[in-house]
Amino acid sequence: MKRVLIITYYWPPAGGSGVQRWLKFAKYLPHNGWQPIIYCPENADYTVLDESLAKDIPSEAEVIKGAIFEPYRFFRKITGQKEVIGTGLSSTGGKPNDGGFLKKLMIWVRGNMIIPDARMFWIKPSVKRLRKYIEENSVDAIVSTGPPHSCHLIALGLKKHFPDIKWIADFRDPWSTIDFMQDLKIGNSAMDKHLRLEKDVLASSDAQIVVTPSMVEEFENLGAKNLHFIANGFDEADYSQLRNPDTSISDSNIFIISHIGTLPPSRNPRAFWEAIKTLEKQSDDTEVRLHLNFIGKVDIQIKNEALELGLENRFKVIEYVPHNEIARIQQSADLLLLIINDSPNAKAILTGKLFEYLASKRPILCIAPLDSDAAKVINETQSGEVFDYDDRDGMVNFIKKSMDNKAAGEIYDNIGISAYARHNLTQKLAQLLNQSQS
Repeated sequence: MKRVLIITYYWPPAGGSGVQRWLKFAKYLPHNGWQPIIYCPENADYTVLDESLAKDIPSEAEVIKGAIFEPYRFFRKITGQKEVIGTGLSSTGGKPNDGGFLKKLMIWVRGNMIIPDARMFWIKPSVKRLRKYIEENSVDAIVSTGPPHSCHLIALGLKKHFPDIKWIADFRDPWSTIDFMQDLKIGNSAMDKHLRLEKDVLASSDAQIVVTPSMVEEFENLGAKNLHFIANGFDEADYSQLRNPDTSISDSNIFIISHIGTLPPSRNPRAFWEAIKTLEKQSDDTEVRLHLNFIGKVDIQIKNEALELGLENRFKVIEYVPHNEIARIQQSADLLLLIINDSPNAKAILTGKLFEYLASKRPILCIAPLDSDAAKVINETQSGEVFDYDDRDGMVNFIKKSMDNKAAGEIYDNIGISAYARHNLTQKLAQLLNQSQS
């Protein structure tokens, strides 16, 4: 097999969404003639761990690890804060940037001196380590995936030493336009440096991959010359052992709405809370029947807002469950809630959990711009309905219709989702890798 070096920060035992894309690509690359060589941190400061993901690492994979200095450990130690800068989550009840002088100073340092991100200290030693590895071992292609975009700068350093090895830069999120940039109090000089580094990566890489159609236009405007769209997706193997997905597995006397993933302030579903409260007023048995499950970290302000509306009897939060349990939780829901960040780049966000929602074959209530990439996927696959951020009445009617459908025993289905299966997406990646060899 040909060999591809994949530079990634997230790798098992890391949990959460960041690890899924390239773990699944690595799982299916050997079926497409490519051996994955993974380069990842030795002692990373992962916010969540998930040992269950190790089962997806293929036997053909070679994993190389390099030590990393993580400044967030230092940040948490001197401030006493639990949250990580850049997530937008608050555990204290205030805005993410609220706090004493020391915390505000650390946020300014992160935004203006630690560029492009907190993994910048991993760049130079990684280039040195991987340069030696490539001199001693055959590598046919290099892939870097970000964020953190420091991974791209490692690949950029290698490209200068090995110009004939094709390099593909994969962007799971934007760089200079990512929505949490505004939380970092970035000055003009720091932003200029971000833009310069971003331009260098786009100019020096042989091809680029983005995960949404809207990002294609954005990155073309930034100067990308050989740009490809490969979406996130779902692994059919994660759902193959579950019962028939055409029917809900929840109790017939209750109706479960579940959300999987973090809820920062930019995803606060205010109209959704109001819709639930409206349903309660319209029906005496709604309080008994309707249950809300949130799997992932929820910002304290969002929790408080829901509780102020009197939803404490049905509002349940589980901060993390292993990924191998997610499919079961999704299929135990009667309706899946998807919230796209209410931010300037909302139209371009195509979150990874959307595709796992598709695989679970449960109807989706999506809160997003009606012309967003997420809305297009849901509409094309007939997987649910999309509502603007303040469309309370539309959400009320959709939830009522979904509850009535369950009571009537109607079978739900969607269409055309196989395009987002991980093994099919990996074929597209392998074709791109093969092109880089010609």
